[in-house]
Amino acid sequence: MFADNTLTPREAVRLCALGTIARGPRRYSDLAASVRHFVTRITGPSLDLLGSSMELLRHEGLVEPLSGEGMEDDAVLGITQGGRAEFLRLMTANLRASSDLSRLVTALKFRFLDLLPADRQAMQAELLLETAETELARLQDLRTASADEGPLMQEWLEQEIAQAEERRAWLEAFADRAAAAAWRATPHWLHSERGGPAGRLFCVESGGGPLFANHCLKEGQG
Repeated sequence: MFADNTLTPREAVRLCALGTIARGPRRYSDLAASVRHFVTRITGPSLDLLGSSMELLRHEGLVEPLSGEGMEDDAVLGITQGGRAEFLRLMTANLRASSDLSRLVTALKFRFLDLLPADRQAMQAELLLETAETELARLQDLRTASADEGPLMQEWLEQEIAQAEERRAWLEAFADRAAAAAWRATPHWLHSERGGPAGRLFCVESGGGPLFANHCLKEGQG
């Protein structure tokens, strides 16, 4: 990973492969084709991204042949316990705003989010929202700084900001739903695994029902 705990391009491809096979065993050729198709539809063709070998996953013990040997006989591959641990590590990585790789990692998070427990789903939803808010703040700052750059720049920024605001609103609603689902799944925990409040994931019992720091879930709601 990079120093800021975001995925490298090769790690994004690895996440795609492990998440795909976590859903169920795949033949080597089918797994490779699925990863190639998904990645290129998000980022476009990239030798850097597609240079990662499925065989490397087997050599590292992240996947194992369930029948056959490997690439040479198009073996059926399944994920190992080590592979599941690596999937979880990659799946919970941070995001960088405004890059093709971030777009790929975001797509992967949504594709495989249902494989995580409810509380981790809520944490990832909060991370996605925070990333969208950071990107929106950067665009708004750029608009202020570019006030004298001419009308075309301002017009472009306005439509970019409008899209970012719409995306943030959708992610905020999604994070609220994920937080509510996490509370229903684990109603008695009070803190995140990081040892402190975690936005919508921090809940306390108070009078009429649970309260989230950024979101209030009333009794009978959801």
